Amino acid sequence: MKSEERHRLQENELERVGQQAKAWFEQHGMKVLIGVCAVAIVAAIAFYAMRSMEASSARGWAELRTAMLADQQSDYPTELLTVWRNYPNAPVGAWAVLHSAELRLQRFSFQQFEDRGQSDLELSNDDPQAPGVVEQFRAALTHPASPDDVQERALYGLATTLEILSDGSKEKTEEVIDVYQRLLDRFGDGVYAPIATRRIEQLEQEGTTEFYAWFRDQNPNPDDEIDRGPTDGFGGTLPAIPSDLRLKPELATSDTETTEPSGPALVAPGSGDSEPGGEDPAGDDETTPDTEGGEPSGSETPAPESSDSESP
Repeated sequence: MKSEERHRLQENELERVGQQAKAWFEQHGMKVLIGVCAVAIVAAIAFYAMRSMEASSARGWAELRTAMLADQQSDYPTELLTVWRNYPNAPVGAWAVLHSAELRLQRFSFQQFEDRGQSDLELSNDDPQAPGVVEQFRAALTHPASPDDVQERALYGLATTLEILSDGSKEKTEEVIDVYQRLLDRFGDGVYAPIATRRIEQLEQEGTTEFYAWFRDQNPNPDDEIDRGPTDGFGGTLPAIPSDLRLKPELATSDTETTEPSGPALVAPGSGDSEPGGEDPAGDDETTPDTEGGEPSGSETPAPESSDSESP
């Protein structure tokens, strides 16, 4: 009896809950359906965006490799900058502008010794359409998707470029030291830390700034003569050897005297020259041995063997 009553009470409770749920869904069901659909749409968009980003990233890395090969073979690299502009918010864009800056630094820094004007332009140009090496390193540092590896290499490259362009003034020197110090502060355990430390120590010395001031005063250009040295007052030829220079005995030879080899001369057999000792065993004339007496014919007789007969 009690079990049947409990069963009936449970059925009544379940019926009451069902009626309440039905009334609630009739009132709010449309809102719930709209919410479910919205979540599904957002999830679909996120999934599509993720797949698109993956495809775009793969395409970007492929373009980066192609651009690197093209710029390495080109006299004036521009393909990497195109990749940088095409991927402003992706890591591949940061790597592209970094590689472009490093390649240009390697190529145009050597022109400091051949074409100073062109080298300075390529290193320091601030035109947004054709940024120089300094601006490209700065772009790698400020890129929104720039990883730590790019940041470290960009700081080192920027410091190196600014040091090349330095004129030895206090302002320029402090600017270079500041970038090296930023590198040490962020990447004190990195591969460039020992180099940055040494460069700061060198730049704080007066002799280093004096050298950069002198070097900046030079202005090599393609019109210079090939055999012309730096315009530092010493000329382009080697100095003459001093006349009172004491040479080693074996190097002190005269233009009119020759050195004869010491020791006996070597004579080839049959050459006709006398052997050491001044005697010619064959004599001046040909002689034939006497077949009957067994002794050589001729007027010469052997000298007596006496040590007193010869002069020293």
